[in-house]
Amino acid sequence: MLKSITGYIKDTRTPVYSFIAIFPLIILYDILVLLTKPSYVARAGLWADWFLSLVRINTVFGKIAFVTLVFLFFAFISLRNKKTQIRAVYFPVMVIESIFYAYFFSNAVFFIKKSLMLSVFSSSDGLVLSIGAGFYEELFFRFIPMMILRLSVKNGDKKTLLVLVTILTSSLLFSLFHYIGPEAFSFESFIYRFISSVILFIIFITRGFGIAVYTHTIYDLMCFY
Repeated sequence: MLKSITGYIKDTRTPVYSFIAIFPLIILYDILVLLTKPSYVARAGLWADWFLSLVRINTVFGKIAFVTLVFLFFAFISLRNKKTQIRAVYFPVMVIESIFYAYFFSNAVFFIKKSLMLSVFSSSDGLVLSIGAGFYEELFFRFIPMMILRLSVKNGDKKTLLVLVTILTSSLLFSLFHYIGPEAFSFESFIYRFISSVILFIIFITRGFGIAVYTHTIYDLMCFY
């Protein structure tokens, strides 16, 4: 039993499990944007659209095809890597684990109203925004900064300090990012988002990108609905 739990924790932190787990969310987000044409979309998702447009991927179908190819690449890598076996049962457990984190995440910042965004966005856009923010905000504000740090800094005495600086800097930018648009700046909501980002960083570092994305998405859904 202990060996199974240890194996689950170790495997689900890997990029292979993370990407396979979030693949349905990425596809669902683009399909919902295409079908529902929401009033608001995830702003961080627009950044991704801009980057993809640089390589002439300008349509939803092209984006889905690109994501699918990346998914197949990760699946291929996992098949070649004998150390990582894909166990289908792990994926629903990852979602359940994320629900658990999202619940305690909401209580960790209980002193701030969880309905801050409802005065800005209609609830009909909540599903699209929750999925988009869950993936793209984790991508740009957690995954990319940490990957840059890991690739550019070798193990050493200063790495812990640099990780802390990265977390604080990225959390500051994450919080400020939400005021690009119709929402007026509020110190209360700024602190709330900063704390939220630090908590999500802890989840990302300890449990991986996939669970961080699902935790963020589920938490946003709890806020909207």
